Amino acid sequence: PNVLAGFAVSVLPLMLASRTSNVVTRLFLYSGICAGALVIVLSLSRAAWITSVIIGVGIFSIATVRRNRAQWRLIVASIFFAVVPLCAYVQKYFTPLLNLHNQSVSDRLVLLGAAFNLFQRNPLLGIGANNFIPLLSTVLNLHTISYGLQPVHSTFALILAEGGIFGLSLYLFLCGVAIVHIYKTKYYVLGFSLFGIIFLGFFDHYFVTLQQTMFSMAIVFGVIFSQNTSTHRL
Repeated sequence: PNVLAGFAVSVLPLMLASRTSNVVTRLFLYSGICAGALVIVLSLSRAAWITSVIIGVGIFSIATVRRNRAQWRLIVASIFFAVVPLCAYVQKYFTPLLNLHNQSVSDRLVLLGAAFNLFQRNPLLGIGANNFIPLLSTVLNLHTISYGLQPVHSTFALILAEGGIFGLSLYLFLCGVAIVHIYKTKYYVLGFSLFGIIFLGFFDHYFVTLQQTMFSMAIVFGVIFSQNTSTHRL
């Protein structure tokens, strides 16, 4: 569920950026947006919830100062009315998810410590791609985590452990160049997709470990760098 929520968070702004005059296509587009919002709620992912709220507020704030404010308000409203009926369902699960002392949080902290220990073995170049799990048992007693072998739940910590300072610097450079390009092209809605990838990267690893979210991240960066400054957009 976390992976599906991360995928939805990263692609929903791309769907919001799509424009079409065809009624049928627009119907499918709005239906997909509502379905994506539904997926995020049902995932029960705290990180995805927080990210989607920030993105929703950001898009609505920008849209209200643009001339197409009516269209964007309609989109935000459609998401809102798709999510509100689920509040009763989510409420009974929400309180346990706010417990920061549960086993999931403890496992994440243990894996963060293991990632730092592996990083210290080769700070410049790291331990090598896909070597985190094979080497995890050398720095950690696997009985201390409840879900067995798994990567550290942070994109940045995983890249730092496997790619070292060099690998993390390349990733941060790519994100920085993308942010600058978004600012130059004024296609700000794409920035929310990038924000989702970066923000969720602090809490999970799937954008660099699983195929679906790796593809979505590649699409987001590809769309960002394919834009030019000839058109003024949201």
